[in-house]
Amino acid sequence: MKKVLLPVDFSEVSINAIEYAMEYTSPMDRIEIVHVTMGMLDLQEPIQMEESKEEIILKSLEKYILANSKYNVLPARCHLSVKIGVPVETIVRESSKGYDYIIMGTRDKYDLLERWFGTISLGVVKRVKVPVLLIPRHSKYTGLQKVVLASDHHLMDKKLLDRIRKWNKKRKAFIKFLHVKTNPKDDYEKESDTIIREYFSDNEVNFGFEIELMADDRIGDSLLSCAYNFHADMLMVIPDAQSYLESLLFQSVSKEMVLKSTIPVYFIHL
Repeated sequence: MKKVLLPVDFSEVSINAIEYAMEYTSPMDRIEIVHVTMGMLDLQEPIQMEESKEEIILKSLEKYILANSKYNVLPARCHLSVKIGVPVETIVRESSKGYDYIIMGTRDKYDLLERWFGTISLGVVKRVKVPVLLIPRHSKYTGLQKVVLASDHHLMDKKLLDRIRKWNKKRKAFIKFLHVKTNPKDDYEKESDTIIREYFSDNEVNFGFEIELMADDRIGDSLLSCAYNFHADMLMVIPDAQSYLESLLFQSVSKEMVLKSTIPVYFIHL
């Protein structure tokens, strides 16, 4: 059984993320649906001496979910909670409380300020230590047949390859390891050898995979175009912040994924 953190607000995006999460996760997994509210009032402070602010928000949230989703009653493995604080800070703090990963909805329209400063989902991805699955507004879970995995030198790490193998053991999705090189001298030979050895020679896997190398300075656009042309059901990205420059590159590529992708993006942290 896994614990899944699912931050929501009162939006169509959140409803879709809940429905996607219910199909994507195991029936034994527990889903914590949390709404973060900002304000000066304490959640336990009584309002009109009848109900606390928390109770009012919880009732409103459940009513909104049931009115706008396909559920007549909230699934038993879903639990609603309300937290008060700054959204990103609160989600990051909550994620450290034994959660295996986060599922969040992402919008397809952002105003100028959001594009400039980044979004809540991007802020979460950059700071948490657990995997984050971002769900665009119109994405529906129909199983995972094809996955594009944005590859880099991370895949020299056998433990990471083992994590990916275990993640895909039951799903059996075909994985395309895609490396977008910006350096003409980058041949990706060592990484390819490690993948082949781990998934073919030394260990037996029950899914298909291939390795593709392409040259382009626009990493984000290349990843997305390849995923769309491949008809991928998911794009996987492995964040890396080993240096200041690598951190900037990760933020830039990740921001493109958040703002542009029309398919789910799964960030696996090392």
